[in-house]
Amino acid sequence: MTTSDVPDWMNRYHGREGRRGEGKQEGAEMIEISGEIRGATEKAVNFYDGRQTVWLPRSQVRETDGGLLVPQWLAKKNGLI
Repeated sequence: MTTSDVPDWMNRYHGREGRRGEGKQEGAEMIEISGEIRGATEKAVNFYDGRQTVWLPRSQVRETDGGLLVPQWLAKKNGLI
């Protein structure tokens, strides 16, 4: 079952508006974190910021030339800022 098969009210209740896989929260502030991707799976990237290595969901991040664009709430949750 995909979120498109679920009634709109349920998607809103569970915070899953939009198609599945579009994990970024609309309006979430994105910040760029410098570092390198050291590994990856289909659903996550292993990211090193110079201090620590964390796994981040691909649905939430975008690769840049020098690191990743990450929602601010996810960066805080993982100790990146």
